[in-house]
Amino acid sequence: MKRVLLVCSSGDSTVEESLIRAGCVVTKSSNGQAAVLKVRHEIIDAAVLISTGREMDLTETALTLRDIDSSVEIIVLLDPKGTRDEAAQTDAVAHAIPKTKVLTASELSNYFASQEWSKKPAGRRFTTRKSG
Repeated sequence: MKRVLLVCSSGDSTVEESLIRAGCVVTKSSNGQAAVLKVRHEIIDAAVLISTGREMDLTETALTLRDIDSSVEIIVLLDPKGTRDEAAQTDAVAHAIPKTKVLTASELSNYFASQEWSKKPAGRRFTTRKSG
């Protein structure tokens, strides 16, 4: 089973339920700082960061997680409620955080259920960790 860290400041459980249905073991974190601690101390295959509109916090969290463990896949979930212009957000996030998947809620569900995700090996590869 794949271990996914869900970074979300809201109490909405829709994304979590979707990940569990796709066969993921989900650990939740309410903010970027807590997510950084979890990635330092737990085995995580992917981190799903839910965008709250504060892109600077999102960018900093994603880049820090990548620095700690480059084997953790970073996925940004845009506007799970579908109320904003996703195309503009996708471009902004993709520019700020290269090599990061930027998905909508429905794309996220499909991705974790897909062959592409299920073929990736579970568990952390040994990487050089930065302290601090």
